[in-house]
Amino acid sequence: MDTNYIIILLSYLPVLIVGVYSLKLFRSAPELRVFAWLPVVAAVNNTIMQVLWLFGLSNLLLVHIYVPVSTVLILWFYKQLWKPMLPGWIFPATLIAFCLYSVWNSVFYQGLDVFNSHALTAQAILVVVLSLSTYGLLMNDSIREEKTEVTRSLNWINSGLFIYYVSALILFYFGELIMHALPAELSQRTWLLHSLFSTVMYVCFFLGIWKRPKPSTSSTL
Repeated sequence: MDTNYIIILLSYLPVLIVGVYSLKLFRSAPELRVFAWLPVVAAVNNTIMQVLWLFGLSNLLLVHIYVPVSTVLILWFYKQLWKPMLPGWIFPATLIAFCLYSVWNSVFYQGLDVFNSHALTAQAILVVVLSLSTYGLLMNDSIREEKTEVTRSLNWINSGLFIYYVSALILFYFGELIMHALPAELSQRTWLLHSLFSTVMYVCFFLGIWKRPKPSTSSTL
């Protein structure tokens, strides 16, 4: 196994670590409890993907499944933050539209045996818009006062999502070209960059969980 594959394999360790660590969030404030599902599901998904990869089996089907599932979890997280500011129908309508598009793309357009770069690109654009908007939301005086205890955690989590999806947007958009048109070595190096940004995101998640309100001070207990 060459160095590139070892680095890609090791990049999944932060996913597993944060997935386990995020279990602590189920006793935290509502926004953090909702967020906890994202790293937990990601850890399970990536573990299965790694096993399939090590046995030389295709894991593309899991990517097609994980995109709408992770989008549901991300939108659920942001819905908790934006609940007092936006009409309740906006996030469910956005979610339904995205899931329908993702299923259509996987079944009728790109196919389950192809990297679903179009759905990933749409997801990245959606998350970038939400994360950028949330920076402004968390600067709102009334919101900051309401969420004082969890603001630091939310800022780290939101920053992790923003950094990863901004950096990965181009990679997702050109995903098919990278996988099939570029030389294998160059393609691997590009995905190493993706692994780096993924690691940065999970480091931000870890810091957000670490700075969470402790149970003794949480208003939800």
